This record gives sequence, C-alpha cells and structure tokens, in this order.
Amino acid sequence: MLSDFSEKIQGLFRKFRGYGKLTDKEINEICRDIRLVFLESDIALSAAKKIVEEIKTRLNGLEFTTETSPGTLVSNVVREELVNLLGKPGNIDFSDKPSVIMMVGIQGSGKTTTSAKIANYFATKENKKPILVGADVRRPAAQLQLEKLAQSIKVPFFTDKDPFLAFEGALKLAKANGNDLVIIDTAGRTHVDEELLNELKLLNDRFQPKNNILVIDSMMGQEATKVAKSFFETIPLTGAILTKFDGDARGGAAFSLREVTGVPLVFLGVGEKIQNLEKFDPTRVVNRIIGMGDIEGLMEKVSDIKIDINKKPPQEIEKWNFDTFLDSLRQVRKMGPLEDLLSMIPGFSNIKQMKDMVPDEKQMKRIEAVMLSMTAKERKKPEIIDASRKRRISKGSGTTIQEVNQLLKQYEMFKKMFKSKNLKKGMKLPNFPVGRI
Repeated sequence: MLSDFSEKIQGLFRKFRGYGKLTDKEINEICRDIRLVFLESDIALSAAKKIVEEIKTRLNGLEFTTETSPGTLVSNVVREELVNLLGKPGNIDFSDKPSVIMMVGIQGSGKTTTSAKIANYFATKENKKPILVGADVRRPAAQLQLEKLAQSIKVPFFTDKDPFLAFEGALKLAKANGNDLVIIDTAGRTHVDEELLNELKLLNDRFQPKNNILVIDSMMGQEATKVAKSFFETIPLTGAILTKFDGDARGGAAFSLREVTGVPLVFLGVGEKIQNLEKFDPTRVVNRIIGMGDIEGLMEKVSDIKIDINKKPPQEIEKWNFDTFLDSLRQVRKMGPLEDLLSMIPGFSNIKQMKDMVPDEKQMKRIEAVMLSMTAKERKKPEIIDASRKRRISKGSGTTIQEVNQLLKQYEMFKKMFKSKNLKKGMKLPNFPVGRI
C-alpha cells in the first residue's frame, strides 16, 4: 500500500525511536524530515505545510514523563496527524429510491472497472440490488467491458446510444424491476476538456444524482488534485475513489486530495480483481503505511472469501506435502495479493528477511504451475522427484529446471524451519522462484 511513501515514512519512524530528548533542535529536525518526505512523495505543498505546522505545535506543547520515551510520543503525534490529513471518510447517500451513483473521471483511471466493483461491493455486503449503466457512448469498448463485468457478477446492465437516454432508461428499468441502486459509468477523456465537463454538468443538472464520485489513479500524485478541482468546479463531487492504492504510488493523491479540494475519500481500489475494493478508513490506512498492520482488515478479507475453515492443514510436519501446500496457496490467493495481506500483520513490513521472500502474483502462478505439473504421487512424496522427473515437470509447467529445484529446496527449508519451530538468528531464507512469463 503506497509502498514508496510507506518505506520513507517507516524510515522516519525508526529514526524517531532514537530520540532520547526533544529540544528545539530535534523538533526542527523532525519537521524538516517530514516536509522533505512529503515533497519527495509528490504531496501538495499546502498539505505538507499544514501537517508540519500541526506537528510542530503539538510537539512544542508535549509534556514528558519517564514512562514514555520522546521517540514514542513523536511517533504517536505524527501518526495522528497523518490520519487527520487524510480526513474522515465519505459516504454513499441512499435516501433516493433508487439511489444513483454517477461515476466520473478521465480515461485510464479505472472508472469502468471501479463501477463494477462498487456494484459487487453493495450487492454482497449490503444486499443492494444494483444495475450498471454504460453511459460512455464515445468509447464503445467501455460499454462492452462494463457489460462483461456485469455478467461476471450477475448484475443487470443497461445502455443506450445517447447518455441521457441511458440514464433515463436505467432509472425506469430500476423502478420497474426493483433495483435500488443505479451506477452510471459516464464518459471519460485522456484529459479534462470543456466538452467532457459540459456533458457531465448537463447530466447532473437534469438528473440531480445524490452521489457524484470521482475516480482517480493513485499513481497521478498531486496532479490528481488538479483533475479533482476541474470536476469539482463543474459538478458537486460528493466523494472520491483512489485506484491502484496497492501499488508503489508515492502518496501525492491520497494525502493531497482532502486538503486541496475538500472531497472525502469513500473507497480504495486495492487490486485488479472485482472484490479488491476497500471502504476507506484513515486510521487503518495510516497503520498499514507506518507498519502497524491492520488485523481488522485482514479478518474482513478472510470472512469475505469462502474459505473452508474446516479444512485444516496437518499439525505434524511429516504430513506436509505439495498437496497441502497447493491447497494453502489457493486459499491464500483468494484473499488478494500476498504482499498486501502480509502488510496487514503488525510489524511485518519492518522485517526485511520476510519481505524478501514474498512472491508477487506472477510468481505465485508459476509456483502453482510447477506443483500442478507434478503427479499425485510426486506431490505426496516430493523426495521421489529425480532429474528426469524435474525435466518433465519444468517442461509441463513452462518453467526451468532451476525453478523446480528452487521450489523443492525451499519446500525442504520450510519443513526444517517449522519443525524447529523457530528461526535461527541471521538465518537466510531462500527466495521464491522467479521466471519470465
């Protein structure tokens, strides 16, 4: 989650822990470091200035006791101000029947996919009956994409050659069929232009939706605030959604948006899959960024995915084999990117040894391919896999013999590690196999 920004912030927090006292010199140093990290992370100058002023005021007013170290107090202050800067989350207004969400944004922000994610979110979590509407008539692929997404989540889809007729027709269909949520995917452009804004203004003036949601790519940095301002000056934005929040964005969009525009965040896109949408919670976001984890979010992911909790792995290490490994891998993958899940565990991101062994999604697929290329007997008894079997497995999985060897070696290392029930200090764990796709 905002890995680039997160790494810089965690570096500051490690530095804070070294403070044994807090004089004007230390306070000025802290404020300088925070300002530098914010500017390097493409966060708006006004947002950087605000948080530095708030932190400096609070640090100057701190009263110290022998029970809490200065470093801990500084960390708590910075954490709380990061939460305040993100602002309180926005909400969806369901007072109308049916309720309408008009999705706006420029092309490439993930607006169409996010429309389907919202439909899936409210259908599965709040028992809403949504209908998806393709009102982007300028890009035919957008309507086709939304229709396929609607089919995948079993949600009705409606469109028309005219965006106004699409909007009007969807409202009539929703009332007739008892759909209580209408999600309108409007037209986008490669950039904000007058034609786009005029169309949105006319749609808003005619239909008066209670929810105008701006979709922004987190990778845009503080440029996102300029885009948001253009839309905000045209229609009354009620909230925003940041996509690609699970990537290596620098934090500009997230920590600038509320301060510069006043538009609250409602959801975060945290992956490509349709279920990878999280309700925005500033405290939980900051906790994950600074390495404190998010156990509540992890439990939600576990409860959202239909995992067979009765299917427990064997307790004896001797009974572990590639069948149990494959089953565990598949259940974990249902919950999203492994790195994102592990970041929810408090302290995980601070353990470099553990971070280095986390595979990405492509690597996970290759690992699964290797195991699927094994016979049932080989998965149960990996020790029988000799050179000729390795050649067959690598050929069948589209990987190299080296990758097969790496997985077998790592499997044995994990068995030894869990058998000893503890990691030896300084023990270097092997990386997961990496290969070309």
